[in-house]
Amino acid sequence: IDHQNFYGQNHPIIANTMSNLAETYRELAEFEKALPLQQRALEIYEKAFGSVHPKTAFGLNNLAVTYSQLGLYEKSLPLLERSLEINEKIYGGMHHSVATSLNNLASTYSGLGQHEKALSLHQRSLMIDEAVFGHFHPSTANRLNNLALAFGALRQPENAILHLKRALAILENTSSPVDVSTATTLNNLAMTYRDLGQLELVLPLHQRALSMVEKELGPLHPSTASSLGNLAYEHLLRGQPEVAVVFLKFAVNIYQSQRERVSTLGNTELKSYTKMVEG
Repeated sequence: IDHQNFYGQNHPIIANTMSNLAETYRELAEFEKALPLQQRALEIYEKAFGSVHPKTAFGLNNLAVTYSQLGLYEKSLPLLERSLEINEKIYGGMHHSVATSLNNLASTYSGLGQHEKALSLHQRSLMIDEAVFGHFHPSTANRLNNLALAFGALRQPENAILHLKRALAILENTSSPVDVSTATTLNNLAMTYRDLGQLELVLPLHQRALSMVEKELGPLHPSTASSLGNLAYEHLLRGQPEVAVVFLKFAVNIYQSQRERVSTLGNTELKSYTKMVEG
């Protein structure tokens, strides 16, 4: 089906498809390609649903995250504040969507170097998800993970490790043995141990994370490439450039193959969405 001709240019299904394509570009770190798709998707959501609706908050959040990934935190901040305001109006103060908005707002403040403010928002986000899901839930673990990063940015690695260990314990008891969130926690824990100079703990954690990501997402996923990059960096730090180069070559091959996959996905239908954005 040609969705554009079937539904028209301003249907939410078109916006959903644009959002999905933008997410694919974001996974490949092609944020400039994601940005116009997300801008157009937000326009459609607002026109279809109004200014105070979960889909509008969703569109604002996606666009803001891409701005942050481009380092444009000043553009991201008002979008996330508006997304938070919408979710609080719709759901009240104690809802997972509110916690997500707080989490993303905190990450943007971190990007702006306002780590104390980020820490406070991450703490509030954790409090909400603990109230909603309980103390032993994967969402709680993800909030702990992000709070740990905030402690790390404030040069409090001991506090970071406490929260990462708690997150890891939750995920190991509630998720599958090869969960991607567990791999992320392992990588964060490895980097925090590196900051503390406990290098003997770092490589095994990164290796375990890589194994999980490969099993869960496959050997050609961008997250696998990211894990390979972590290992390459650690080997460089240890004066082993020849080993690092091997990991980096694998990572580069993954990104190239994924870009080729996206270009083949960019068939007539997807190209028409891009043309609609540009025109």
